[in-house]
Amino acid sequence: MMNDPGKMRYKLTFQQLTVIPDDKCEQIEVWTNLITVHCAVSQFTGTEKVQARQEITESDVTFTVRWSHTLAALNEQDYRIIFKGKIYDILFINDPQLAHEKLMISAKERGENYVVPEPQS
Repeated sequence: MMNDPGKMRYKLTFQQLTVIPDDKCEQIEVWTNLITVHCAVSQFTGTEKVQARQEITESDVTFTVRWSHTLAALNEQDYRIIFKGKIYDILFINDPQLAHEKLMISAKERGENYVVPEPQS
């Protein structure tokens, strides 16, 4: 296992992309929460840029989580991460030495906040 489990003091949520038809039979993409887990976080790089008169901050981060069958099935296209109110796209998932002890997930912050959807009535 990890050398220092105390480093896994943060929580993140994995979301799964689902495509469903709407009332007009058009396909819409919906992100649903899959699982929330504890993680360790290490930040590698960060950039700031101005786009459409807004300052956008992006950062590349590595999240370390405990290995599980659910998390081992993740991929870069159909899943994303919500961490501290920000959306992160998954870039790469690594199971070091294929030991099934931890997963190291490289991700890029999208530069947009996650807004909790309103309940449908």
